[in-house]
Amino acid sequence: MSRAGIHLFIDTIYDYSRQISGALVIFLSVIDISAVEEKKIDILGIQGFEIGSLIYWTTVCLTFIFGFITISNEEDLRATKGHLKHVTEEFENLNELIIQYKGEVGQLLRSYLKLFLAKCDLDHNARISLYKIDGENFKLVSRVSNNPILERASRKQIPISQGLVSVAWAEGKCDFSINADPKIRNGDTYYKEVNEKKAIERSVVNGLSMKSRSYYIERISGANGVPKAIVVIESLDQFASLNYLDYYVDDIRTTLALFVDLNVEFSDS
Repeated sequence: MSRAGIHLFIDTIYDYSRQISGALVIFLSVIDISAVEEKKIDILGIQGFEIGSLIYWTTVCLTFIFGFITISNEEDLRATKGHLKHVTEEFENLNELIIQYKGEVGQLLRSYLKLFLAKCDLDHNARISLYKIDGENFKLVSRVSNNPILERASRKQIPISQGLVSVAWAEGKCDFSINADPKIRNGDTYYKEVNEKKAIERSVVNGLSMKSRSYYIERISGANGVPKAIVVIESLDQFASLNYLDYYVDDIRTTLALFVDLNVEFSDS
C-alpha cells in the first residue's frame, strides 16, 4: 500500500471512530452473551489454543482505543465549534465596521467633491459624478451638486459602450460645449450639435436625465496606469472655458483613484 493509501486509511478510521467504537461495543456484548471467549482450537500443533480469549481481549483493547479516539474527536469538535462561533462573531463585527467605514469614506468623498465644485466656481446648474468600472458597466460611486434635483441618481449604472462616457473611456477625455438649447425644437438642434461633436445615438441623448450644454469627462487611472474610473463634470450652462478644468482635474486624479480603490458605494445621503 502506498503512503497516500495508508494516510487515507488512517483518516477514514479516524473519521468513523464513533461508528467503529459503537460496533465494537455491540460485538463485545455478543461475545459475552455467546461465551466466545471460552472457545479453544487446535492450530499449528498447539492444543487448546484460546482463540476466544484472544478475540475477546483484542476487542476490549480496540473498544478502549476507539472510545478514546471518539472522546478526542468530540473535544476537537467542541473546540472547532467554539472557534467557528468566535470567528463568525469576529466576521460579523468586521462586516459592521466595513459598512460603517464605507459610509464614512463615502461622506468624505462627497465633501471632497463639494470642495472641488466650489473651487471650480460651479453653481447650482452643474454637477460632478464619479463612476468606477464594474464589468461591462460604469457604476456610480458619488455625485454632488448644489442642486438637489441634479444630485439625484436616475441611473446608478451606465453601459460601458454607451454615451459620452464610452467616448472618454476610449479616448481618455471628452470635453465640449453646446450652443443649442435642448428645450428648443424638440431637442433636434441640440442632438445635431452633440452628434457633430461626438457620434452618439439619438435614443441615448434623449435618455439623458441632464441634457447639459457643457461636458468635461475624463478617464481616471490608478498608480499602475490601469484605467479604473470616469469623472464627469457637466453643466446646464456653457462653461466660459474648458481649459481651466484641465488644470483643476490634474490636482484630483490621484485622490479620486484612491477613493475608487477604497470601494466606496454610492449613497443618496
